[in-house]
Amino acid sequence: MTFVNHILYENWSPALVSDWIKGLDEATPQYADLILEHGIGGRKLLMLTHYDLEKIGINKLGHQELILEAVDLLKTLRYGYDTENLQYLALQLGCKAKSLQREVQASSSENNPNAANVSKHSTSHDKLSVNILSSVSDLITSLKSIVNWLDRTPFEAIYELCLVRNSIVKIWDRTSV
Repeated sequence: MTFVNHILYENWSPALVSDWIKGLDEATPQYADLILEHGIGGRKLLMLTHYDLEKIGINKLGHQELILEAVDLLKTLRYGYDTENLQYLALQLGCKAKSLQREVQASSSENNPNAANVSKHSTSHDKLSVNILSSVSDLITSLKSIVNWLDRTPFEAIYELCLVRNSIVKIWDRTSV
């Protein structure tokens, strides 16, 4: 199964839906076999109702609610996937990093057209401009969004993406001391 199929829930096979059910809650693994028996793939999963769940043998209302709430969450994540994805977030992060770089360069004495008037003995106690602080804040917001995505299913199970996430968190930990 391709990586995209993990995100496009409607492409899930009954086996993948069954695995998903197992991971929802301590009460739901008992329904994994029912999902397989009734051939509930991704398309059917996204259209489930209380009646459908009763029909296949999931009769406890609390368990139905748990499953249907999780399906609603999948729909929300799927909708967000169309408008926000890792590629988009990475592009956004790159743009914000470039913006921060320009802000820093613009405020540095090397690129300042009035550099002749700036003392060569400036200290590290100089205040950062509001624009630089704003750019740093934007960059942090983008990083948080990427880490948030990398903590989601199925991304947390993909080794290479776990490495990227862990690298971001390590860098973050070192710089926030």
